[in-house]
Amino acid sequence: MSNYQRQRVDKAYELLLRLTAENQVQGHISEWTPAWSSAYLEKTVEEILTQPQSTISDLFRGLWKLLAQTNATLTTTMAHFLRDIVVLCFTQYRELYDVEDFEWMTTLVNDGCSEAQAYLSLYALPDQWIGNCHKAILAALEGTDFITEARQQLSE
Repeated sequence: MSNYQRQRVDKAYELLLRLTAENQVQGHISEWTPAWSSAYLEKTVEEILTQPQSTISDLFRGLWKLLAQTNATLTTTMAHFLRDIVVLCFTQYRELYDVEDFEWMTTLVNDGCSEAQAYLSLYALPDQWIGNCHKAILAALEGTDFITEARQQLSE
């Protein structure tokens, strides 16, 4: 990843972190819980994706980093948030979505990821990429309330 892309990913991380229900204590969130409205989510995503040379990858890499660094738990609220952000990107930024190379995400999933990251991948990865990490997604979600949904989603 280039230094310029790293800066865009860091910016995405910071903007997404604003969508929080938790109070920051001394600048640190121990476990991130998203809070958003449709309008605020759209504004945040627009701010990320209208930066010069921005890609869907910048947004999803920032979100991936946020999920990892804040120990984000896969709850019903988190699942709704992850689906909402993917749907928003897929519908309103389809041109960017269609040209994205998701290899980085499949690699990270296969190397081991959190439940929330696996759930993000379940919905974010296009059909041509999901097969590369199908088993790893199911393994990460095994034992969660979301395993049945994941199995159904992957069988479609």
